[in-house]
Amino acid sequence: MRSPLTRVLVLAGVVAVTASAPAAAQELPNLDAPAAERDGSARSIAQASSKAEDRAIEERLREIFGQVEGLGAVAVEVNSGVIRLSGEVLSGRAREKAVRIAGQLQGAVEVQDQLVETRSLERRLRPILADLRERSMAFVGTLPLLVVSLLVFAFFLVLGRFAAARDAPYRRLTRNPFAQDLLRQAVHVGFVVVGAVLALEVLDATTVVAAVAGVAGLAGLAVSFAFRDLAENYIASVLLSLRQPFLADEHVVIEGHEGRVVRLTLRATILIDLDGNHVRIPNAKVFKNTILNYSRNPLRRFGFVVGVATDADVSEALGLGVGTLKRMPGVVADPAPQAWVESLGDWNVGLRFTAWIDQRETGWFKARGEAMRLVKQAFDAGGIVMPEPALSVRAPTSATREPGAVAQPAATPPPIELAVDISPDTQVEHAIEKDRASAGGDLLDPRRPRE
Repeated sequence: MRSPLTRVLVLAGVVAVTASAPAAAQELPNLDAPAAERDGSARSIAQASSKAEDRAIEERLREIFGQVEGLGAVAVEVNSGVIRLSGEVLSGRAREKAVRIAGQLQGAVEVQDQLVETRSLERRLRPILADLRERSMAFVGTLPLLVVSLLVFAFFLVLGRFAAARDAPYRRLTRNPFAQDLLRQAVHVGFVVVGAVLALEVLDATTVVAAVAGVAGLAGLAVSFAFRDLAENYIASVLLSLRQPFLADEHVVIEGHEGRVVRLTLRATILIDLDGNHVRIPNAKVFKNTILNYSRNPLRRFGFVVGVATDADVSEALGLGVGTLKRMPGVVADPAPQAWVESLGDWNVGLRFTAWIDQRETGWFKARGEAMRLVKQAFDAGGIVMPEPALSVRAPTSATREPGAVAQPAATPPPIELAVDISPDTQVEHAIEKDRASAGGDLLDPRRPRE
């Protein structure tokens, strides 16, 4: 016994089958017809479908080739999905492009390449002339913008030169001529860069600015590595000209080189040593190394060691030497000369004597040598023996005395007479003056603050 729900479902299925029967009958071949007639009908339908697809592929390829430059003359023939390309193309690149495009179409089974590269000079030159014509027309169209951009760039270029040529603004900022030149160059370059950017903005070529900036950054990095020493000396020159640890004609010692300063250039510091030779020291080394400046303080001390016999009266020798230095011309009274025991040896006692001179009036080397001579002369006159590193026996003379004997000091010390002129040597100074007069470019200025 069927339920009411089952009856409803069966009835709906019968109605659906009845409704779809006509359509199915239309699609299916007539089963009552003969077999040969049924097979011919199916073949005609398949052939019609294949030819329609071939025509669609041909039309699509002709449309595409018509839009691609250099492929408009390509002939297309499609048979059962096999595409045959024939005709002339301008180059091998155009030939490869045509084959590639044909092979990418849906329904293409195979592409037969029967294209030939043309040898006609006219056909080869035609696209080139057309491209030149288009570029010429585009250039003529941009001529007004190009003229305006050039005028903008020229205006900023002239304005930059005018601003860099002024002296008053830079003198107010700094007294250093080298720093003034740097500021002038920076202002000039700034105006040029602004003018170039605005000119490119007029031409709507701002992308070129980014490309140029990137290339300039890479080029700057490469140049910085290639010219690292040059840039280092240049920066050191700027810092030395601002700090000024020395001036021209000052007596300095730099990296073991002693002499007087001639000038400070963009790359090196020029010295004349005490023998009159020119010494060129790169500014990077000058900036990094210790600088000993003897001329900063006009007072300079000299010293020397004198050895006396171990049985000599050390106190008497010290007093005699100091008294001699106090009476020596060129030695300043304040600070006063000093002396002390430097060393004790097996055969002598080392005594160190020191004194101060004013380098503006007295030569250091001359004063030191003359002081040694005078102290030795005083010791000889006082009977103080300066022994040799050997055992020797000497008879007493008027200038010497037996060990242990007491020297009788003179009531009035004899006057000291200098054997040489102890005034400062001016030969190097004359050489410096001559050198500075013959060449310029000194970055040192005594009017500016010093370090």
